[in-house]
Amino acid sequence: MDQNGASTPTALDLMELHVRTLFRHDDAGRLSAVNEVTDQPPPSLFLGRTLIGNLWRVRRDLHVTLVRELETIVALERVATDLRQSPVPFQCLLDVLNQHAPVKRVWQGPAWHFPDEIVPPNDIRTVIVTNIELLSATFGGAVESWVDCHPCLAVVEHDVPVAVCFSSRSSAAASEAGVETLAAFRGRGYASAVTAAWARAIRDLGRIPLYSTSWDNLASRGVARRLGLTLYGADVHFT
Repeated sequence: MDQNGASTPTALDLMELHVRTLFRHDDAGRLSAVNEVTDQPPPSLFLGRTLIGNLWRVRRDLHVTLVRELETIVALERVATDLRQSPVPFQCLLDVLNQHAPVKRVWQGPAWHFPDEIVPPNDIRTVIVTNIELLSATFGGAVESWVDCHPCLAVVEHDVPVAVCFSSRSSAAASEAGVETLAAFRGRGYASAVTAAWARAIRDLGRIPLYSTSWDNLASRGVARRLGLTLYGADVHFT
């Protein structure tokens, strides 16, 4: 139970929130779309791993025979002891998917949740951005995909937003952080400060802030480390 009397979600609960925040699902629980303004298809297979169990999702248009093959292989993946390692049946999953349609992209990365007390790492001031379109002057075309990204927080220097954290994807109960810092202003702690401010704003809305990235994104992993986030799982997407 947390300080408000609510049940504390387990790592598997958080992974369920994670996948339902990243992707829209159909009535059968299959992936129907990426949960943002984009024409990018959802992955053919999502596998989420935690230290207490795993879950997986398939895209809704996969044939039932393929789904059964994947289910048999996924059952080989035991509960992880080291989330940094790729799933044991990784190559088997890739081979089976490639037999039906070429896998164009594989994505792997860690997923964290925020501590009960979210403390900004320094005295960097952040502000709430109410008009997302104003960010286009500094962040360019990326802003086009931030249509429903509220709340959005920014660090401002000389009236120019130089670092932002926004809700990159949101579901009924949670939001995933999206963080961008202008190249000239990196290394100053802005990303950590604005991410902490965003997470507190999400909590104020009664929602759960989540943070995830790819394993090779060292800058994003550094933000998680500086904020003291807790690793609850890792996931792999085959698209």
